[in-house]
Amino acid sequence: MIKNFYSIMLSLSGICQSVFFVHQLSQTGTCNEDGLKVSVNSILKINPETTLSVYGNSEKNLKSGVETLLSLLKYSNNYNISHVMLRYIFHIIILEKKLKKNVFYRKILFKKISMLIERNVNFSYSHDTLVDLLSVIYLDVISKLGSRIQIFGSQKILKNISVQNKIRCTLLAGIRSAVLWRQVGGNFFQLIFCRNQIYNQANNVFKKFFFDH
Repeated sequence: MIKNFYSIMLSLSGICQSVFFVHQLSQTGTCNEDGLKVSVNSILKINPETTLSVYGNSEKNLKSGVETLLSLLKYSNNYNISHVMLRYIFHIIILEKKLKKNVFYRKILFKKISMLIERNVNFSYSHDTLVDLLSVIYLDVISKLGSRIQIFGSQKILKNISVQNKIRCTLLAGIRSAVLWRQVGGNFFQLIFCRNQIYNQANNVFKKFFFDH
């Protein structure tokens, strides 16, 4: 079967971008707000027309994710950051796998997100409100699957409720990208045996970031 490595790369970049933002939030308490909005909106795209439409139909919206994916695929010298990010990625994929096997919680998640989408159409929630509501959904569903993700960072920062909500929301976005990754044919073995194909796709997109300026 011919794999669509472009779509696989995009969904992996979505996971990596979520992980990158989680790391930023845990260390500094902030992250790129425009990028966070892309992550939030990706969760609400439950019936996308294309892989790229999940991320607002623009490769630029995944810039941090593409750069992180390239760094991890070529074994960045910044080992400490890459090692932590790899742990997050691994746990996100594990949680997605648990969610896939748990029909009960999968249905609850779909129902809660569908209801949020409907309410958002009616009330036009602010970005911060969406983050808070998605954080609650993470606690209500994902946290009950087990295999909780341990976040490494400043304990002072991690005690901040706003930061906690953003991290949970971003992790949920990572799981959404992991679901997409599976749907477009992604699997663990490709990260070993198809590493070059994925790297080349990411590198092609990365080059566009410079030519578009």
